[in-house]
Amino acid sequence: MFKFRLQRVLELRLRKEQSEAQRLADAQREEDSARAACEALARQRDAGARSAADAQTGRATAGQLQNLRFVVDQMSAHVERAQQAQDVAHEAVELRRADFTAAFRDRRVLDRLRERHLEDWRVEEVQLDRQLMDGIALSRFVRAPEQETEPGAEEKA
Repeated sequence: MFKFRLQRVLELRLRKEQSEAQRLADAQREEDSARAACEALARQRDAGARSAADAQTGRATAGQLQNLRFVVDQMSAHVERAQQAQDVAHEAVELRRADFTAAFRDRRVLDRLRERHLEDWRVEEVQLDRQLMDGIALSRFVRAPEQETEPGAEEKA
């Protein structure tokens, strides 16, 4: 029965890789959420800017135009903060991706080592089987002439 000496370490590395994969997925979801929020705010800001432009061509008062401009400026500030949050989320994704890649690589190294040990074990088992079979064949070969010369061997035949 094959037993890999570092199986426990391999299992720990596999768990770490799975944990890092989960963290990466969570970070990607957060980045997607931040991107969606940023895009929604940008659409609202753009709609407000279009309203301000439309108001300038119509009969809007100076106070209304100032108010629209203030709202658009505030929305622009919100968009900038949302963009910064998206950038932070993107950096977190990149860090998690690097952590996951390192965990994958560490696990894969042990996986390859296990495969080599398993192959060596299989080769050794085949050699042991061959030696056993050769020993059995040799003992039968050596006993065969002895059985022919034994008295009574002819009577049995």
